[in-house]
Amino acid sequence: MKTIITICFLLFGAMIAQAQRTYSPIADPDDSNRLVIDEFFPADNRNGWSIFQNEFTRTYLDFNGGYFSLSNTKQDQSYVVLLPKWQHNLESDFVVKVNFSLLKPLIKKPVGGVSGAGFAWGGNAPYRNMQVLYFRYDKPLAEYTVWNEKGEAKLVLEKAVPQNNKKEYSIEMQRKGGTISFYDASKEDGLELLFSAPFQSFQGQSNFGFYVSGEMSITAKKLLIKEAMTAQEISLATQQRAEDFRLWNATAEAKAKELQKFDGKDYAKLKQKDREKLSDICRDLAESYFEMGNIKRLDKDPEATVVFYTMATDLSQQYKVPYFDRISEFYLGRAFEEKYKKYGAETDKTLALSHYLKAAKKERTDLGFPDGLKAYYRLKYPFITDYSIISPYWQNENIIPKTKEEYEKKQADMLEYQKRSKAFAEKLAKRPHFFVKSVVIDSYSSDENKSYITTSTSGYEKIVLKKIPSDNLKYGDCYYDIHQKDFVPFTYKKAGKMQEIVMGLPFEDYNVDFHFVDRQGCSACFGEGFVKTSSGYYSYQVATGRYTETRNSTIVSQTESITRTPIYETHTIQTGVPKYEICKVCDGTGGEKREKIIEIIVDGKRIK
Repeated sequence: MKTIITICFLLFGAMIAQAQRTYSPIADPDDSNRLVIDEFFPADNRNGWSIFQNEFTRTYLDFNGGYFSLSNTKQDQSYVVLLPKWQHNLESDFVVKVNFSLLKPLIKKPVGGVSGAGFAWGGNAPYRNMQVLYFRYDKPLAEYTVWNEKGEAKLVLEKAVPQNNKKEYSIEMQRKGGTISFYDASKEDGLELLFSAPFQSFQGQSNFGFYVSGEMSITAKKLLIKEAMTAQEISLATQQRAEDFRLWNATAEAKAKELQKFDGKDYAKLKQKDREKLSDICRDLAESYFEMGNIKRLDKDPEATVVFYTMATDLSQQYKVPYFDRISEFYLGRAFEEKYKKYGAETDKTLALSHYLKAAKKERTDLGFPDGLKAYYRLKYPFITDYSIISPYWQNENIIPKTKEEYEKKQADMLEYQKRSKAFAEKLAKRPHFFVKSVVIDSYSSDENKSYITTSTSGYEKIVLKKIPSDNLKYGDCYYDIHQKDFVPFTYKKAGKMQEIVMGLPFEDYNVDFHFVDRQGCSACFGEGFVKTSSGYYSYQVATGRYTETRNSTIVSQTESITRTPIYETHTIQTGVPKYEICKVCDGTGGEKREKIIEIIVDGKRIK
């Protein structure tokens, strides 16, 4: 009897474990790959990333979930974090999608050298039989490196790659037979091939993780790994989905019966314990409906998908289930869109647009272009392929191009703007670089050009200033302000406080930085030039006859001691005036004072 009970318990446990199998709502029904890893870095760290911190290295998992970071602050050191979760079939093709960003730690002043970071995979230990897709921080270069069993690295391929200002990357890696290809997946209109290389076979375990070299921090935001399925695996997956649907349906029926117990009850009058129970029931029921919809979507049954997604959405909105309130709206819109593409009914398209818009309104707009609104525009304006053109004003549909002709014109204008920006950037890169700390104007004259002289540690230097009408000043131009009596960058015009003609340096011609140099001055007199030898006062203490008591008792010995401390008053009388002497260390100069200096640097060399 005990054996039978044990077997039933194990079968029940296995059934519950099966019922918890979930399916990704973004999975492609036509995809012949099976999902191996879908890592979104949840706050509970269920996948076991190593969280630690020492003098030079730190890993961090956001307490709300969503990203994992690895930082290193030692320039001549590298570090790798691997997670042994990928049991790879050596004969199988695979797809890896990973999103991460690079950042220089702001802990100390950079000391130069090569720094970078990237995605690591395939190794059976850190630096052993490991492969790395490495992105340089100082240059727009990607490097594909393979490490052998001795920990020796070999550069397989190096290639220049596009690099955005924020050093953010969305990469897709694909293995097909004997070739591995790396793609830029950041664009809306599809993948862009970066480079391909011969596939390097994995040795030992198929770990994956992240690698940093030098002063660098990498922040990973998403990791998805898929492997190609065989024909037999595809058939088994179909059967498994049918079994999972049955289990989720059984769970939904059980939760629906539990929910009926709360019919007709006033939620406001429920006890806290009952409210929590109701919330758990609704969350589990919404999850069951949602997973049944995911399964039917993979079975290419859009009608059933719409039904189950709708049930999840209605339940989450009625009982305010936080997770499904937004996400089910988005995927309900996708289900209606897939139904529209299959049958062509305009009603389904209208409903898809409505649900996408509802999802977008519930998303955080401060995180960038909402997925719901992006899907809304993609369905309503299918001719838009490059969303970077509309991203600056994505919240205002009134200025989104409504026709293909309008879009093509905006696209042409954007290309022309990028061309001009590139030419302007190239011009700015050739400007002389000035570190301005002080400026002295000789005198005013009516000459078209004006030279000004500034003192520096090495003597005198001359620079030509131009006469600029104040109305022509642009943001970043540097000019002499007669009120501040200094050479300052122009930010905005103060009405009535600027002269008509100013002496200045155009921003487009010169790269000017303003900053001060702090010098402590004499350490003996602290820059004063003198030291006080006598304060001119005399102080003495007088007993008051009062005292303070401190009582100390011991519980074990039952004893008590009393300490009395006399109280004194301090009296001060003036005996004369304070006396000062010239500081002998700096000879009365106070040492080097805080001052401004100018240096002229062209192509990294100082001009004299």
